[in-house]
Amino acid sequence: MKGNEQQGAVTASRGKIVRGFILKTLFYFLVIMGLIYLYEYCGIGAAGFIYNEF
Repeated sequence: MKGNEQQGAVTASRGKIVRGFILKTLFYFLVIMGLIYLYEYCGIGAAGFIYNEF
């Protein structure tokens, strides 16, 4: 009986670790996508309008 309780605890803690990893990964992915969007939105890397002198 004690072995089953320990195995259940190990499985639960492993599930908690995997869930935490997935949530952190999704959070960091969303942060990076947000930063890329804001970088593109402000136009820092964009070329100027080449016909502005005509």
